Amino acid sequence: MITSISFFSRIGGEEFCLIQDKSDIEESTGNIQQILESIKKMQLETPTEKTVNISFSAGVSEYGVDGTTIDVLLNNADKALYYAKQNGRSCVIPYSTELFEKRDDILCVKNTARKIR
Repeated sequence: MITSISFFSRIGGEEFCLIQDKSDIEESTGNIQQILESIKKMQLETPTEKTVNISFSAGVSEYGVDGTTIDVLLNNADKALYYAKQNGRSCVIPYSTELFEKRDDILCVKNTARKIR
């Protein structure tokens, strides 16, 4: 649950940040997933009387586990966000070093395969 002591702000362009106190990465990921599911159900009317659906992708990082400074936490959440965008969009991805080690291995294999051809 997003509480009254949570902070939500725009941090640039189309990027937003939700800071939740006293929640771990699973709870935060679940909260953001609930917001995503609610937004995906909405239909917005346009000036031409057509309706559009919207969604978003999100990356999540946890203080103390994924970093202890705002710069590191935002950087890690941003890595998870870009992973979400590259893997289907409209999803919430928690940051984990294991996920990105696997991703780096896959990227190395793909890059190597391209060079060999």
